[in-house]
Amino acid sequence: LIIIRRIIDMDLKKAKLDDDSFIYAKRENKSNKEKWNEMNGKEKWRFFRDYYLFKVILGIIIVALLGKLLWDTFGPKPTEILNVAIDSYSYLLEDFEDMQDKLIEHMELDTEEYSLRLDTNYDLNTDQNSVQRISLYLMTGELDGLIATEKQFTGYVEKNAMAPLKDVLPADLFESLKEKHFIGHVIDKELDGTINSIEEDEVYGIYLDSLPLFSKFIEREDKPIFGIPASAVDKENAIIFLRFLLDNYAE
Repeated sequence: LIIIRRIIDMDLKKAKLDDDSFIYAKRENKSNKEKWNEMNGKEKWRFFRDYYLFKVILGIIIVALLGKLLWDTFGPKPTEILNVAIDSYSYLLEDFEDMQDKLIEHMELDTEEYSLRLDTNYDLNTDQNSVQRISLYLMTGELDGLIATEKQFTGYVEKNAMAPLKDVLPADLFESLKEKHFIGHVIDKELDGTINSIEEDEVYGIYLDSLPLFSKFIEREDKPIFGIPASAVDKENAIIFLRFLLDNYAE
């Protein structure tokens, strides 16, 4: 019995020592803050690199992308000072994109504050969306210039959507272009086609078929014409565009 009791006592003491060792070991588990404070500079950098650097970089990228998205969506937009619709010449997209860049440079625009658009994404002959867009812009005054084929342009003149150029262009420019004048008239008619009156002929457009930009692509009966909508807000900038087009893209 004495021997058995001594064995039990020894086992109890060993168990107590093991428990004390476990408790001590638990107390030796230090927090990251404590570990950080005990590290030198190189150790701190290594710890940061291994555990936090990727997360920080990823967070910065996400915040930057989110900020850009919010800015592009809700931030201030450049004020558009010229919008010219170009009908049926989508194959000249690159030419007009290049022209747009040169016109921005010519007008010395700060592109963070101002923008302009020479838009070839129209086909008034086959695309109803193009027709609706033009109609909307003509109503709101957002269209400053129109280049369209003679058939389409004539339709807008007859609907009284285009401005007589003698009332818009400077006298010297109007006179210098007299050989290129497109003459048309406004027709007042009912929905059923009944004509009430036809107004006097006026100069509403400028033929552009002599410009190399157009002449190598068009057929004779499909001449392009430039005009300025009656509702245009930026008529002065439309005139600048016309001068630029004639001065830089003529033969």
